[in-house]
This record gives sequence, C-alpha cells and structure tokens, in this order.
Amino acid sequence: MDKERRNQHGPYIPQISLKMRIAAVMMAIVLVSITIQIFAARTFIENYITTNGSEKVLSIAKELAKDPDIISAFSASEPEYIIQPIVERVRLFTETSFIVVFNMDSVRYSHPAPSRIGKRFIGGDEERALKGETYISTAKGSLATSIRSFVPILNEKDVQIGVVSVGLNLDDLKEETKSITKVMYYIGIIALAIGIAGATILTYNIKKSIFGLEPAEIATLLEERDVIISSVMEGIVAVDRQGKLLLMNQSAHKLLSIEKDAEYSSLPTLASSIGLDAVVATGNSTIDEEMNLGGKTVVVNRIPMVSGGEIIGAVATLRDRSEMKLLAGELMAIKQYTAALRAQKHEFMNKLQVISGLLQIGHYAEALSYVKTSVSRQQQSVDTLRTAIEPVEVLALILAKTDEAHELGIEVQLEEGSHLPAVKSSTTAALITIIGNLLQNAIEALKTSNRAEKRIRLYFSLSGGMLEVVVEDNGKGIAPSLRKRLFAQGTSSKGEGHMGVGLYLVKKQVETLHGTIELQEKNGVKMIVQIPEAEL
Repeated sequence: MDKERRNQHGPYIPQISLKMRIAAVMMAIVLVSITIQIFAARTFIENYITTNGSEKVLSIAKELAKDPDIISAFSASEPEYIIQPIVERVRLFTETSFIVVFNMDSVRYSHPAPSRIGKRFIGGDEERALKGETYISTAKGSLATSIRSFVPILNEKDVQIGVVSVGLNLDDLKEETKSITKVMYYIGIIALAIGIAGATILTYNIKKSIFGLEPAEIATLLEERDVIISSVMEGIVAVDRQGKLLLMNQSAHKLLSIEKDAEYSSLPTLASSIGLDAVVATGNSTIDEEMNLGGKTVVVNRIPMVSGGEIIGAVATLRDRSEMKLLAGELMAIKQYTAALRAQKHEFMNKLQVISGLLQIGHYAEALSYVKTSVSRQQQSVDTLRTAIEPVEVLALILAKTDEAHELGIEVQLEEGSHLPAVKSSTTAALITIIGNLLQNAIEALKTSNRAEKRIRLYFSLSGGMLEVVVEDNGKGIAPSLRKRLFAQGTSSKGEGHMGVGLYLVKKQVETLHGTIELQEKNGVKMIVQIPEAEL
C-alpha cells in the first residue's frame, strides 16, 4: 500500500530511505570536515616545527658564538680538543642534529662524527657566514639535508675568527611531524565515530518526529489533505498562536469573499475578525455562533489547537446560514410529513373501525354516508389550507400540526381571509421554524388545559408592507415566573427533559428577518409576528 501511495503517478522505483540519506550526508560532512581540519593542522604544525626549529638553531648558534671558552680555544695549538667536548654537550642537551665550529678556512673543529673533525665544511652555503653574516639556510651537508644557522665568531678585538653552524635534519623534523599527525589521525577517527553516532541518533529523532514517514509519503499525505480539505463544503480557517494564517480552504475563500490567490500576509486581521485571537488567548471553544461576515450570516465554530498541553493555534469552521436554513426547512418538512402520517394513521384506523362495525351489523347505507362525510370534511379542510397558504412546505407543516392537534381533541382554525404568499426559500425555512414552534407550544399548552373546547387560531396577512403571522390558543396562559425570560435559551414550561429552545429559535429567526414578535395574554396566549415584506 505504501509503495502504491508513494508512486501513484508512476511505477515503483526503489529509493534510499530518508534515514540512510541523512546519515550518509552527515557522515560525509563529518569526514570532509575532519579531513580538512587534519590537513590544515598538519600544514600548520609543519610550518610551526620548521619555524620553531629555525629559531632554535639560530639561538643556540648565537650563544655558542659568544662562549669565551670557544673563542679562546681558537688560539690553542689544537682547538678541536677544547671545542668538541663543549659543543657536543650542548648538542646532546638541546637535541639538535649537529653543531659544527669551523675556522675561516672552513676547517671543522667539531662534528657529531669525530672522524670528520679537521676536514672542510660541506654544503656550500657557508660563504656568507665567512664574510660576517648571520643567517639560516637549508642545504645538504655531510649528514643529511638540514636547516642550519650560521653565526660568525668574533674575538675580543671584534675580528672574525670562525663560524658556528647549528643544524636540525629535515628527516628528524618530518618524523616529529608524523608523530604529531598520527595522534591527529587517531583523534580524527574518534571524531568520525562520534559523528556517525550523532548522525544515527539525529536520523532516528528526525524519523520519529515525522512519524517514520518518507518525504514522498509526506508529500502524498499533504496532497491528500489539500484535496480533502478543499472538498469540504464548510469553510475552514486555521491560525497559529501569533494569529498568522495557516490554512484557508476554498469554501472559506468563497464565504469570506477573499480571492483564492490572495497572499496570507495580506490578511493580518482575519484571525481577529472571526474571533480566533480570543480562542488562542483564552483556550475557550465557541459553538454555533452567528456572525455577519462580508454581508453574509455565517455560523461559526471555534476550537483551540492544543499540542503537548499548549495552545499552538485555533481553527474555525464556517457554515453559510442560508444553506443551513434550507436544510432545516427540508428536515422540518420531512418531520412534519412524518408526524402527519402518524396522526392520520390513528385517525384512519378509528374511521376504518367505525366503517367495519357498520358493515358487520348490516348498516350499509350509514357506512357509505359516513365515508362520504369524512372524505368531504377532510378534502374541504385541505382545499381551504391549500388556497390560503402558497408555500408547500408551510402547508405540509400546518396539515401535520392540525392532524396532531385533532388527535388530542384540539381544533385548529384558519381565520377567514388569511393568506400566506409564496416567499423565497431562506424565508420559507425561517417561517417553518417560527410557525412550527408557535403551533407546538400552543398544542402543548392545551394538552394540560381543562377547557371543554380547545382551539388554536391561525391568521396570515400581508398588508402595509408587513407580513403578519398570528398563532392564538385558549389555554391557561404563561406562568409569571417564565414571562421575563420566555425567549431565552433553556426556558421551558414542560419541566425537566426539555431543552427550552423553541421560542429562543423563533426569536432568532424573527430577528434574522428584521421582524418583531409580540406576546399578548387574554384568555390564553396570542403570539403576533411581523416581518417586513422586503425579507420575503
């Protein structure tokens, strides 16, 4: 399945895992870094040892050139017997390769190899020293190629009588460099091992943080998420803790009238405009709140996004209230049709039992008359309502409520002259909520009434630019304790087990249509709703 998802646009091609790629890159970086560091350090050390060696041999030569014992030995008949022991002790102590003292004829008075004492100095780079110059030179002598210093020896009359040459073999310097470099190689190997361990730990943590997914799988998941979110009919808006917009799907763009290609950076106040900044600050959710956004009434749900116990942002879902009204209207119509069928079922069962009884006792004429009378009365009631009420959904609602009331012994009367014209679909949905809840409240009020005649009066009229809807019952009225908060959510006269949202919804729908609702009490309850004709 993973292979199919990773390669849904082509054949499966084996790929190096992210873990291996990260590890390989990390190890390559560590290896290159260590190699460069070792090369740079070795070069530095070579230069340092050479420079330090040059300064060392020059310093030793200067000190020996001023040694009074060496200077006075030049006046002896056999200077080498005095000079050789002195310089040899110094050579061994200073760990130099050689110290050679020779006269103005380049004849040696000292040498690490005693057999070469009395012979001429070899190298060809001593000429400048015989002329009184102090310097450092690199040349091949009798022992090996070496770095050697030359310092003139002057007697007490400042007359040059010879030269001191102190040298370090380059091979010895190279060996010293190799010894130090070998230590660096060991350090490099240890560093590489640490780098490999670090790369392994890093790759493990990275894979863990992305839930073990490969980049191709993550890309596929993001594409799928975008497709899914874009296909959701509700608008979705998400912001981070700073209020920066993270996500907005197509439906949200449409509801908020924002261009689809608008830059998120150009929408800095969006979070506050839909209340997401408050959710981030408080962590409190809000459900089904109505807002006016861009001239549209939108139902908004807001919830905080929490990760690791901290609020990292907030997300809002937006629904067009007009669409919800249509759905509510359709649902209400279906509900009323169902209620009507249920009520009619009981009524027709009773009528069928009457007809069955008349036929069993042989009263055929009476049975026929009963059927004609029942059908005529039912048809007359339906025809009256159909003529007066044009919206078919509202007609179905009233028929259902009429049948329900009839089952309870309640008569529903449509006032003569009533007329409800056709209205737009969103208003129809609102009227269904208003009329349905008012009728239901009237029926519930009359259920417990002791009146012999229980009546509900309906009246519809369009005049003076206002649609008037009247629902009146002759029940026992409203309890004084409920009057002040009658339209508040949760208020109910039916006791526990009822949500108390009927009149609250009526009031919300009336306010949405910019109408008014009035309560009158006289021998019952009379609800008068007025809606501007412009809203129809």
